[in-house]
Amino acid sequence: MFPWEAFAQVVITQQPQSQNLSSGASLTLTVQATGNGLLSYQWRLNGVNIPGANSSAFSIARFQPSDSGDYSSDVAQVRAADLADLPFTDAMNGQNRLTRSTGRGSNAGATREPGEPNHANKSGTHSVWLSWQAPLLGGVATFDTAGSSFDTLLAVYTGDSVNNLTLVAANDDVNYCDDPSSGFHTSRVRFNSKAGTVYHIAVDGLGGAAGDIVLNWSVNTLEGLLSVLSVAPSVTLGLPGDNLSLSVSVQSLEPVSYQWYLDCQSIPGGTQNTLQIVDLQAAKVGNYVMSVKGLLTGQQTLSDPTSVQINITDGQAIDVAEDGREQVADSQSGRRTLARLPGHANLQHRWGHQRPGRTQPLR
Repeated sequence: MFPWEAFAQVVITQQPQSQNLSSGASLTLTVQATGNGLLSYQWRLNGVNIPGANSSAFSIARFQPSDSGDYSSDVAQVRAADLADLPFTDAMNGQNRLTRSTGRGSNAGATREPGEPNHANKSGTHSVWLSWQAPLLGGVATFDTAGSSFDTLLAVYTGDSVNNLTLVAANDDVNYCDDPSSGFHTSRVRFNSKAGTVYHIAVDGLGGAAGDIVLNWSVNTLEGLLSVLSVAPSVTLGLPGDNLSLSVSVQSLEPVSYQWYLDCQSIPGGTQNTLQIVDLQAAKVGNYVMSVKGLLTGQQTLSDPTSVQINITDGQAIDVAEDGREQVADSQSGRRTLARLPGHANLQHRWGHQRPGRTQPLR
């Protein structure tokens, strides 16, 4: 039984705020609501539905006088009966096309295929697949697993077989500091979809998790193309006093500005594509995020977080395994065991049910 089948009243906890904007400025409206499970959103301008505006936030990259008016968001509780079954398959075949914008499925009993990659670079054993074809105009596509009953992994690929895939986007846990809403165990990806291209969508469970899947997607043909960011390395380990370096590569159609953040706080002087971390200490440990802003459109894109950690705990050296767990090496015996370090909880932004956690906006 899906947890949101029980009746629950939707409560708006934060209303969209009125704004006065100049032509060409960027606009973002947000609404916050609570309910028992998955919520649906529909933004309206002067009472008319805005196509594709189906999340808790609505943005216009370059505001024009014609965009002026009264904006509202209709928030409703989604019941399991409202969700249709999606054509998930255990093996990737490219024929199970996704058409509905929201639906459900399950990865219980599913298995990995020989040669299948680790989705979002994390270990999973119960992957299922869908395919989706971008519309003729392409656009910015958004997929998320809000409302799923387990910790999901989500990945998008192109290619003709599981042994010949090109990664487009992947995510374990949504981690966007600029959105005050927060949840847990939800994955979300956004990418520039190319007209008519067939994409393969994989959903798996972190560390062998399985259960009920809810998949939501939308494509915005009017939104400007996203800058594509890649921060390296994804995890950085050092000793106290070490000097470390983070760098970001950017693919963008316009010139951009840079700003680095540590745990959602802007880093003074961190305005280049490379960040030097000098004299590593506990205060510099955490999650680093790069924000890139288009100088022409004002559109902001955030990178996935990269984790910086000190790798000595109680005299033991820490390495990171491929599945994200830490291998603790006993310097005397040479034995290795798997462990998790405290303080690795990322700041989370989820689009589903919530539990207590720390979240902060970018500052």
